[in-house]
Amino acid sequence: MRQGGVLSPYFFAIFIDHVVEKINRTNVGCYISGICTCIVLYVDDIILMAPSVEGLQRLLTVCEDELITLDMKINVKKFCVY
Repeated sequence: MRQGGVLSPYFFAIFIDHVVEKINRTNVGCYISGICTCIVLYVDDIILMAPSVEGLQRLLTVCEDELITLDMKINVKKFCVY
C-alpha cells in the first residue's frame, strides 16, 4: 500500500479494523459513561487507554501482535505514555 495514494485511507481503515476488534475483545480500558473505551483512532494515530500499567501493557501486546500479522509497524519515535 502506497502512503498518500487515493485508496490508502480506505485500505488503512480495513486493516486497522482488525486491530480495533482485537483490542475491544480484551475488555481492558477506561469506562466512560459505562462504556469500556480502550482505543481511539484519528486518521493514522492510535490512542490506547487503560486504568493501569499492566492493562496498558496488555493492550500494547495485543496491538503489536495484530500489527505484526498485518505487516504494519508502530513508529516508536511518535510513541508516548501519559
